[in-house]
Amino acid sequence: MFEVIRKLLLSGLGILAFTREQFEVLIKDLVTKGELREEEGKKLIEEFVRRMELRKEEMYEKIRQEIIKFLDIIDLARKSELEELRRKLKSFETRIELLEEMVRDLKKGVRCDESRDINQA
Repeated sequence: MFEVIRKLLLSGLGILAFTREQFEVLIKDLVTKGELREEEGKKLIEEFVRRMELRKEEMYEKIRQEIIKFLDIIDLARKSELEELRRKLKSFETRIELLEEMVRDLKKGVRCDESRDINQA
């Protein structure tokens, strides 16, 4: 019986069909009936939990990849792209403010401070 359940787990069918609680009930029932030793049951439960975690991580990664594909298809900007645009916009705003200040100074007849460099903004 141990090998049958183990093979079921390894095939992935058991992981998809059971929750942890259902699996533990099944194993405890088999132990109670004497069809499975207690230590084998514990090993199966541990393996089930480990495989569930692996499947969950694999599923999350697949979902993440599909979302990325979807975003590419609909041409929606990612957070990192928006942050880069915000950074560039802030730089442009700073440079424009410096240029406006220089124009005001020129209109007043004040010589522009050569130390101001709009390229550093």
